Amino acid sequence: MKSQVSIDPLPSLKEPSIQQSFAVLHGSVTPDGSFFFWGEHPVGPVAKRRGRRPALPKISPHPFALPAASLKKILEGFLSSGQVPAIEETLTIWLPTAGRVPEPSPEVRARTGLLREKRMAVLHAWRVPVLKIPVSSVIPFLLSRDSGTGECLRGATLHAWGVVALFACEIVARGRFAPSIRTAEKNMLTGVWYPRLPDDDTLRLNELKSAMPPLVWAHLDGENRGAIASDPVRIFLDEAVNGLVTAAMSDSHLCHDQERRGDLLVEECFYRSLLGKDCVFSRETPAVTGLFSWLAGPKIAQTGMRCHTCFTVQEPEDGEDAWHVGFFLQSKDDPTLLVPASEVWSGRSNTVEHLVKKETGHPQDRMLYDLGTAARVYPPIREALKEARPDGIALPPEQVYGFLAETAPLLKELGCPVLLPSWWQHGRQHPSIRVTFKGRAAKKGKGSGAFSLHSILSFDWRIAIGDEELSPEEFDQLTTRKLPLMKVRGRWVVFDPEEVRRVVSAFKKVYPDKKMSLADALALTLGGPADEDLPLTSSVTDTDLRAFLDRLVSVQDPTPVVLPETFTGTLRPYQEYGTAWLLRLTRSGMGACLCDDMGLGKTVQVIAYLALRNTEGHAENPTLLVCPMSIIGNWMREVKRFAPSLRVYVHHGADRCSGDQFDRERGQSDLVITSYQTVQRDEELLSSHSWDCVVLDEAQNIKNHATKQARAVRKLPAGSRIAITGTPVENRLAELWSIMDFLNPGYLGTAAAFQKKIATPIERQHDATRALALKKIVRPFLLRRVKTDRKIISDLPEKILVKEFCPLTREQVSLYEAAVQDMLEKLDSLRGVARRGAVLVTLMRLKQICNHPALFLNDGSSLAARSGKLERLCEVLDEVLANNERALIFTQFASFGGILKPYLETVFSTEVLFLHGKTRREDRDRMVARFAEKQGPKVFILSLKAGGTGLNLTSATHVFHIDRWWNPAVEDQATDRAFRIGQSRNVEVHLMIAGGTLEEKIDAVLHEKRALAGSVIGTGEDWITGLSTEDLRELFSLRKSATGSMVI
Repeated sequence: MKSQVSIDPLPSLKEPSIQQSFAVLHGSVTPDGSFFFWGEHPVGPVAKRRGRRPALPKISPHPFALPAASLKKILEGFLSSGQVPAIEETLTIWLPTAGRVPEPSPEVRARTGLLREKRMAVLHAWRVPVLKIPVSSVIPFLLSRDSGTGECLRGATLHAWGVVALFACEIVARGRFAPSIRTAEKNMLTGVWYPRLPDDDTLRLNELKSAMPPLVWAHLDGENRGAIASDPVRIFLDEAVNGLVTAAMSDSHLCHDQERRGDLLVEECFYRSLLGKDCVFSRETPAVTGLFSWLAGPKIAQTGMRCHTCFTVQEPEDGEDAWHVGFFLQSKDDPTLLVPASEVWSGRSNTVEHLVKKETGHPQDRMLYDLGTAARVYPPIREALKEARPDGIALPPEQVYGFLAETAPLLKELGCPVLLPSWWQHGRQHPSIRVTFKGRAAKKGKGSGAFSLHSILSFDWRIAIGDEELSPEEFDQLTTRKLPLMKVRGRWVVFDPEEVRRVVSAFKKVYPDKKMSLADALALTLGGPADEDLPLTSSVTDTDLRAFLDRLVSVQDPTPVVLPETFTGTLRPYQEYGTAWLLRLTRSGMGACLCDDMGLGKTVQVIAYLALRNTEGHAENPTLLVCPMSIIGNWMREVKRFAPSLRVYVHHGADRCSGDQFDRERGQSDLVITSYQTVQRDEELLSSHSWDCVVLDEAQNIKNHATKQARAVRKLPAGSRIAITGTPVENRLAELWSIMDFLNPGYLGTAAAFQKKIATPIERQHDATRALALKKIVRPFLLRRVKTDRKIISDLPEKILVKEFCPLTREQVSLYEAAVQDMLEKLDSLRGVARRGAVLVTLMRLKQICNHPALFLNDGSSLAARSGKLERLCEVLDEVLANNERALIFTQFASFGGILKPYLETVFSTEVLFLHGKTRREDRDRMVARFAEKQGPKVFILSLKAGGTGLNLTSATHVFHIDRWWNPAVEDQATDRAFRIGQSRNVEVHLMIAGGTLEEKIDAVLHEKRALAGSVIGTGEDWITGLSTEDLRELFSLRKSATGSMVI
């Protein structure tokens, strides 16, 4: 009894309508070309019967098979879109059987841990309910990656059929199919598409068959085991290819022709059936014979011979243009055995006699048939067949590429392969311009050397195809003949003449006078990011230029320096290297970025450099040092300590000099120290004077190149430039560009070009090639060493990271959820800047709530017992103070530090220091000194930005980040106030994280941000503002743990 049902596709598997916890789905193919599903659930205990066991019926119902209703529920969500017909039937399958029940499948055994029966298993026929589906409809289901849910698993058969379905798709994609005829019903025929499988695909099909699970062959058509479907895999493949091609044809314009009424000709019926229409024609119709004959034409006759015709492509002889396509007979058993057509026709070759002994037909017949078939694809072969004994054809140069690229694959499809030349396997080669620099083409640039980044170099150039450089004569030949094949140095090269023309045209447009700046030349020599529109390579012939470039990019130690007596400090070996490196670059007129890890002594290296420069006596102007206002005092103290002979003038404050008084102070100084804010305010004054060197400390202050502050700094005229920073990249690579553009203007191109061609591919597409190229071109100008490298410094202790996950109080949960809900209600009505602003405001509110409700409410209320973070902070601080250790507490909210200070002083009866952005320089210096004293305060609260740079606080052994800046670079800088040279004990870093909140979710992101800075030599909150409303809901919402067990 058959019944027609419709299956509505749903998004996921549904639980089968049985009581067992899961089911396993299997599938195979019937001889009539339908795919069928059947399933089983875990076996249960079989009831034991007393007495003698009755004999098993000849065919028994499978006791653990899924009923048809369960199959329909399971399959709802996986069949292709639309109404897919499914037929309920009962089929017979043969399964291993032991103890009157079928053995469970391997999937059931693996899931339940069942052991195999000890008794001998025999094959027995079982009836199972099935759902029959057309093969074409089941392909999307088989190709989907879903392995099922906890309620239903896909068996091994379905995974195997998925591989066969993918093979069918590949065959169709490669066009390996042709029209054919098959029986529809009784004497009626219809048109179908069948797969045409050359030898390599036939081999792959056989491999698939051998890898199929045995259960694929378990189905019987009826009760006779001899009626088993002999080749279900080939049946599936034929049905799948026909279904895929027909579906594509039905969507094409061919199906939209108006149908003719009345009786149709056989050819019309055949054509319409290939388009997917239900159209049949009688086998008895006379025209069917002609149709069969036509269909047999393109196919190679199946003569049983173990050889076939193949073609070779022979290059022209010297002095000739024409190529030659040779005809050969190739053995299938030994592909290296080739017989030229001339020997095949004569029949007197030993090789031909060897083939004749192994074949049932004659090799001459095979070659003649093959050539006739091949002539349908390539008509010139037909002309050769007019000769009595053709052995090949001439191939004009302009037809060689088309024959190799287009005709050869078609001949292979017909079973007549073309033995392609070895150079063809290399594929198309792309052009590039090879530039040879000859030397300086303009006056000497600035700086003490003959060259600077602004020096102009002259060059010659040649076009290269792949690895082969073309001579002028070869290039003229290329442009004249315009053929995609050319012989260079005895090797044929394939290329696109139009691509060559575009590259040459673009190069001449950019460099019309064959001159290039040293900055561009250096980036090219170092292997900078490739320009897809203008690929360039380079070499250098000028001796002076070669020596200059070698010195600049040398990885060898720079020439050691002898520190002058005016320098009173002692440098570590790596610091001596850094000082010599600064000297080498600045003497060459290049800018240098010293970006050592925080605590490795960048300041002392620069002071040593300044002392050296001052001793040399070459400087006509003083050095200008620009730094944050908060560390001006630190620089004054360090200079006085290590280079007391340097004359220092501080240009800062309301009473700073101007006009002639400034000129006098400047003229009497070796070093002028000022702040970034002062540079912006006194831009005209400071940029009107030349400086021997401009040094930027904490150079990340100019990371945004568009700010007035950054623009003012770049205007300062200097013979050389130095940037000091522990974080050349905090958030985006554009920050690196800004620092590099200060050091060596124009070296990385314009900001817009850098963002488009380098920053965006690296940051958004994770382009490793461009990241490596960028690293190469900035490496000569960046020197970075890290504390964790024991080769750099071996006496630094360990830094221990502890994540303190703190529960929320009920008050915090209530405030947190209200803030999130308030934001979500507003977002749908906001766009652009307003939307981003709303998200950032909510971020700030949530961080305040996670810290303490009093910080968010700003109502002056008490702090006790209202914050999980504060409770945990006090617990750890109690232990720290009990061990007579010291702690730094960083918060980004200065107002929180203001209320935290008196609270901690009350709880621990001890003085607590507090430094923030409004702290005067004198008070700041006094606090730092007191914290270092043996009997000084043991707890120091610092606002993150004010206390994150320029301080040496190595007396602390514990660092608390009570709230997260969500920028690894900033947090690491703050931590390094304690973890730096001079620290003799381990430093424990406590990250305070509100559990279940966005703080916990974003914590994982910080690891990814650290990778960005490290790949080239950090990211704030901006990325969060670009998330969708749904993603924001997911990120901000409290996890269940935060509103349940974590609440205190």
